[in-house]
Amino acid sequence: MKVILLANIPKVGKKYEVKDFKEGYAQNVLLSKGLAELATPANLRRINDMLDKEKRMQDTQKAQFEETLNTLKNHALVLHARANEKGHLFKTITVREIVAMIKDISGLTYDESCIEIPHIKSVGDHTIRIVKGKSVGEYSVKILATK
Repeated sequence: MKVILLANIPKVGKKYEVKDFKEGYAQNVLLSKGLAELATPANLRRINDMLDKEKRMQDTQKAQFEETLNTLKNHALVLHARANEKGHLFKTITVREIVAMIKDISGLTYDESCIEIPHIKSVGDHTIRIVKGKSVGEYSVKILATK
C-alpha cells in the first residue's frame, strides 16, 4: 500500500516521502496514528504543490536575506561602550547590543540566532558574522570607548 509520510519516522522514512508498506502496517500503525495518508493522485498533487510553494518561499527569503546583507555593507558599524584608560570594556558586548546597533543604523532586524560574535571585551575592530543557512556575511564592528 502506497502512503505519504506526514512526519519523520526513524528507520521508516522522512516527511512527505512516498513509500510502499504492507497493508497491515500502513493501516494499523501509520494511517491510524495520523503518521501517513494514502498516496492518491489528489494527495500527491496537493503535497507536490505544497512542497513547490515552500521551496519558492525559501528562495524568496534567502534572496531577501542576501539583499539585507548587501545593504548592511554600506553602513559603518560603530558601537560605543564604557571602557577604562587601557581600552578594556567594563562589560562584554552581547549579541542583543549588536542587533540593536544594526537596527538603529540600518533599520534592518536580525534574529539573535543569526549573529555570531567573538568574546568582545576591548575597544577596537572586531569581526562579526551573520549566518542564515548557506548565506554568510562578515562585517567589521568598531567599538569606541566612552566615559
